[in-house]
Amino acid sequence: MNATHYAAEFSPLEIPAEGRVWLRELLNSQPVPIANALAERHRRTYDAARDKGQSNPMRPANVGLREFVEASEGVLSADASDNEIRAFAARRSHECDHSMRRVNGDEMATYAAGHGVVTRFGLVPPKPNHNRTLLGCIERMRDERWWRNQLHKIHGRKHEQQARSIGLVHKRAGLYISEYGFQRYIGRQNSNARALIDTIAVCETGEEFSLAEIADKGVSNPSIRRKEMMARIAGIERYAESQGDVALFASITTPPELHAVHSKSLEPGDGQHVTPREGQKWLMVQWRKIRAKLNRASINAYGLRVAEPHHDGTPHWHALLFVDPTRVESLRRILTDYFVDGSTSPARQKRACDLKAIDPQRGSATGYIAKYISKGIDGHGLDYAATLDSDGQQIGLEADPKDAAQRVRAWASQWGIRQFQFMGTPAIGPWRELRRIRSQIAGNPKAEALRKAADEGDYARYMELMGGAALKSSERPARVCYTTEAERGRYGEAKQRAYLDAFGVTYTTRPVRWKIEYRPAGDRRNRNTTDQCDQNITGSEANGHPTEPVTGNIELYFVNELPGSKLAQRRSREHLDSWK
Repeated sequence: MNATHYAAEFSPLEIPAEGRVWLRELLNSQPVPIANALAERHRRTYDAARDKGQSNPMRPANVGLREFVEASEGVLSADASDNEIRAFAARRSHECDHSMRRVNGDEMATYAAGHGVVTRFGLVPPKPNHNRTLLGCIERMRDERWWRNQLHKIHGRKHEQQARSIGLVHKRAGLYISEYGFQRYIGRQNSNARALIDTIAVCETGEEFSLAEIADKGVSNPSIRRKEMMARIAGIERYAESQGDVALFASITTPPELHAVHSKSLEPGDGQHVTPREGQKWLMVQWRKIRAKLNRASINAYGLRVAEPHHDGTPHWHALLFVDPTRVESLRRILTDYFVDGSTSPARQKRACDLKAIDPQRGSATGYIAKYISKGIDGHGLDYAATLDSDGQQIGLEADPKDAAQRVRAWASQWGIRQFQFMGTPAIGPWRELRRIRSQIAGNPKAEALRKAADEGDYARYMELMGGAALKSSERPARVCYTTEAERGRYGEAKQRAYLDAFGVTYTTRPVRWKIEYRPAGDRRNRNTTDQCDQNITGSEANGHPTEPVTGNIELYFVNELPGSKLAQRRSREHLDSWK
């Protein structure tokens, strides 16, 4: 339904002239897809009330529309553009700075002043922790970029949830994420890509590369990310085989009351006002309970879990777990008990946690999880049949796997949901740092064996040398550590530099310094080829010899968006209280 001409469909007896203005203004206050859905819902409510013989059938339709629009109101309108968000962030950061400067007190009083401004506009103030100082929190609250990022996040999630609540997110409308939210994500990705091209990293040796070139050589590249994950899971499977452990595949769903839309009828569900983040939180809380129970029962389960959306954006998990064959039934019972969570519904007891043993004769464990890894990254190697929903029904959109994977990434980005989580296996940080060292490590055979395993992509050997599965990070022989530099960062906090600690010896893996220059015209000085980026590291110190950790980590300030134009004048809205 076209919201632009919706009010004109009613006769003067149904809606008076001033009422048409009110209805048109309310619909125009929303983005076009949401406005069209609201107009359709307004018509359905009106028709239902009229068919029941109500004396004023327009009233319930108007009340529902007004309540939705009022709920969408905030510091920014639902259809606020990036330029408007940027301008609003600039004003609020100046206001916060002015408020804090007026306080003639210590840092705590200054923080309190900024805290009041931030909370007044619906944002969550930064809190000091082991990585963030009180001064750093103060500087963030007076920083325009911090405000802009927070506003983008809060604004996007609020209005995406409203789109879910009126049925704009499901397999017949917007798969995983609304079309409006998806186009907003695409726009920001394009803006980020342009910014990366125009931002240059300059090495102290004179070499320079665009951030786009650097990102394309690392795990920011979806293809490289997928390959690294597949190498890890294949290595974990080989390690499990050497230990005699068996593989299990679990499909885990959230309770029905957390789903926004029924999968078959597409009618609103009990969870239409529950966000995907809340659904993910429920899964994570149950998983923490399970991990604690497994630890008490001395059950060592390790592997990978993948979070992906149902067609309506509600998260569910797929997990590949390896465990001792004698503990399979205990693991099955614990998983089922916690994810069923006391429900007496037979359907819930069946669907909460479907755990299957993987038969090696029918396929490898890596093959089972490969589809879900690809679905969440780039859709590589999948055909259209792989876009079936959880009930085995074809999705309503003509989306190929690559498009569907992009929508999954948009969903995860919008709601801040971590897609992949390895469990009980060595951290990937030491693996990546070891791969930066291009020559043999002298004088430390154990560290050299670890470096060789990482360099050759042998994750099974790497996992074995790192102590196997389910070992605490503090007990593993290699870890990434950080040293504090004298130089201060954007928010006045000391910068940190990563280095590798392997078998009690520290190794410098990032010996050179970089600085960032923004060159919109793409001007380059002393242009080099990108072959150097393939080596992960430059400088003669990265030769595998033990050194003291050096300062000067690579400074990569990824720009979120390009500078925009001035704020456009917002239209005024009339509120006809007598007609509402």
